[in-house]
Amino acid sequence: MSKEKIINDLNEIFTSLKYYKSPLDYEIASSLLDKSLIINDLDELFKDKKSIDEEEINLMTNNEIFKDVIKLYLIRNNIKTYKDERLSLDDLDINQRISKENISKHVKFTDEEIEILLSDLTRQNREVIMNAELNYVFDKTLSIVNNEYIFEELLADAIEVLLSSIYRYNKEKHNSFKEYLTYNLETALNRKQLSYIHNHVNVDDDTIVVDKYDEIVTDKILNKEKLDNIFNKTNISSLERDIIEYLYGIKDGIRHSEEEAALEYKMNKISIMQIKSLTLSKLHNTIKKKSK
Repeated sequence: MSKEKIINDLNEIFTSLKYYKSPLDYEIASSLLDKSLIINDLDELFKDKKSIDEEEINLMTNNEIFKDVIKLYLIRNNIKTYKDERLSLDDLDINQRISKENISKHVKFTDEEIEILLSDLTRQNREVIMNAELNYVFDKTLSIVNNEYIFEELLADAIEVLLSSIYRYNKEKHNSFKEYLTYNLETALNRKQLSYIHNHVNVDDDTIVVDKYDEIVTDKILNKEKLDNIFNKTNISSLERDIIEYLYGIKDGIRHSEEEAALEYKMNKISIMQIKSLTLSKLHNTIKKKSK
């Protein structure tokens, strides 16, 4: 069976699951992975994969339930996901880098040792697990967040996810703590990042500022030549550029809502928001590199 046929079949299955809402709880995503039809198709789809670009997953489907199940499948099978554009430690401010240095000094435990500590969840063991997993949580947040301006806020959210995962972990219901924690972090951080995506973009000369997240772009637009130069120097697809130009009226002077963009490009609103966030982050990184 061709990969295109597998993807179409899976999209039909997940489109029919209208009673589920994304992000899926770990237990629901795991139960869907237990279905032989789904797991067999995913095994074929990701056969021999050691890693995969997140953009490749976005091209497979706009269905968020399907993406959640893919997410757990990849975690469970140790298939790494990556982004073309991501933050590095150097992008963070000095306080965050110092924090990373400090938590890296905490005593490290193997996954098996963490499981033993979880089986006797005293207050002391809880604190030991928290300290031991902070470095992993920091790195996972860094790999997911697109914008350094919201990193600190999302890291605080990620630490809350760690604490709740420690309390809620059940060895009989969950495959392993690391898998359970990783899935919870990825779904929570991606969801919370979306809540910060209504970006206010000011464009003034060669500066694009991705600001607080509730307002739409102002009327100040770079002249076309400078804007084209920024787009051309940024690693974005033609679709990403089209959607940004459509949303902000760069081509025709008419700004459009995310709902309108979803209809225009035959996507759902969440996919439009994800593309918007990622593309603005890429553009911002291009400007930042240019200014150095």
